[in-house]
This record gives sequence, structure tokens and C-alpha cells, in this order.
Amino acid sequence: MKNRKKLIILILIIIIGLIFATFYYMNKSQVYNKTLSSATKAVATEEYDKAITLYEEALNYKKDSDVNKKIVLANLLIKSKATYNTAIKQATNKDYIGAVNSFKKVDKQDTKRYSLAQNKVSELTKLYIADNLKGANDNLSSSKFDEANKYLDSIFKVDANNVDAKIVKANLEKAIQKQKDDVEIQANAESEAKKITTFDQAMKIAINSNDFKKMVKGLTKKTDTWYVRSDNTGVGLSPGGVIGNEKGPSIFVKDEPLNNGWSIVNNKNVFNITIGYIGLHTTHIGQGYWVEYNTGKLFRWDNGQAKEVE
Repeated sequence: MKNRKKLIILILIIIIGLIFATFYYMNKSQVYNKTLSSATKAVATEEYDKAITLYEEALNYKKDSDVNKKIVLANLLIKSKATYNTAIKQATNKDYIGAVNSFKKVDKQDTKRYSLAQNKVSELTKLYIADNLKGANDNLSSSKFDEANKYLDSIFKVDANNVDAKIVKANLEKAIQKQKDDVEIQANAESEAKKITTFDQAMKIAINSNDFKKMVKGLTKKTDTWYVRSDNTGVGLSPGGVIGNEKGPSIFVKDEPLNNGWSIVNNKNVFNITIGYIGLHTTHIGQGYWVEYNTGKLFRWDNGQAKEVE
């Protein structure tokens, strides 16, 4: 009788234990499932930090590798969302290349933003190219060729085969070449303009030289090529010759070119300009100038000896 009573008590204890164990397990499972459900909702509303906290709480009720993977994904989505938001700000500030680079970093597993990011990459690349094309064309029109080239280089870095940029590049190269040609033409024109090719030009170089001015110092110019004493004492000169009683020297420059205006001296073509000294009814010619053809270099000659002067 006693043994039977003990057996009944034991059975009751086991039954009660099983009931409590079942209740505990069911309650734990319920809490686990509820926590996972809350975490999933948090992910859906992009509350990733909250989702991670709930996932970690769920692991206290049940060890599950899938939950660990969801925690990794939630951390990835936090980073991806931040990258996407940074890209949006960059695009707003027209930092198109920075925005493109940021959008490219949006993770494929970020299903809410990945496709949007890829579309933005294409859209902003087009805007970037359009802006740089405008900059290139504007600077080309203003003949700011270096600046125009910088804009084109920026385009080719993102699209090496951009047709529009290649057209502007070709136009830029033509404009640069034209500018070089124009500079060369201008330089040649200026060089030609400076060449001494007429006797009149040579005469001006001679009579305007410092050397000639020293020679006629103290004399006064009376005609284009005649000089007399500054006090004009007893001196009278005219292009046709000497008149009056000269009491002091005067100078005339022979302005009638010989040999078509130039001679060959020391294997160089020169204009030969003769200086005449007049005084006391005598005329002495023993000096003069050579003006080198084209270059205009001035040489003073005296009895066959010549030296360059200014």
C-alpha cells in the first residue's frame, strides 16, 4: 500500500515537471518568435540599430546562425544607408563625381537603395559631362584654351569615348593651331615692317642716330638735310648749293642715292650715305654711313674704315 502511494506521488511529480517544462519551453519559444518578429519590423522601417538589439536579445532564447547573419546584414544596411545619404548631399551640392563614387558604394544587398543608386550614377555622370562640356565650349569661345582642355580632360576621365567631347577637342586643337599661325603671321609682318628696304628709311636711321647728332652738335637744322651754325653768322645754305660768305663749317647729307640706293660692302647690301663738310667756299667729302639692308644696322665710315655706331 505504501509503495503504491509513493508511485502515485512520483508520477504526479513527473507530470507536474513536464507541465512546467512544456510551459517554460512554449513561453521561451513565444518570446523568441515575438522578438524576431519585432526585429523584422524594425528592419522594414529601417530602424537597424533597434533591429540589431532585438536580434541579439532573441539569441538569448535560442542560438541561431540565421539570426547572426541578420545582424551582419543590419550592420551592412546601416553603412549602406549612410553612404547613400552622403551621396544625395554631394549631388545636391553639385559634387557630381563625389556623389557618383558614393552611389557606387551602395551595397547590392541594400535592396531599397541599390537600384536607385545605380540610376543616380548614370544620371549624375550625364550631368557632370554636360557641365564640363559647357565649361569647355565657354572657355574655347573666350580663347582660354588651357582651361577648356582641363574641362575636356575631366570628361575623358569618366567617358574616354565621349563623342561630344571629342568634337570639342578637335575644335580646340584647330583653334590652338590657328592662334599659333596668327602669332607667326603677325611676327613675320612686324619683322617685315622693321626691315630697311628704301633709301629714305636708311636716311632717317643715319640722321636720327646719336653719332650724327654728335656730329652736328652746335649746328641748327635749316632744311631736311642741311645744318648751319646756331648763330647763323654769315652762313647761308640751300639744297641747291652754297650761297653767301661762310665763316664757319656747315654739314650737308647727300640724299641722292647711287646704284639704286644701295651698294655691296663686305659681301653685305648697304645704303651708302655721304656726309659733306662745307666751309670757306670748300666742300670736303670723306665720311659717311652705311645702313645695312633689311637689318638697319648703322656703320660709320671714314676714309675706308668702318665701325658700327648708334
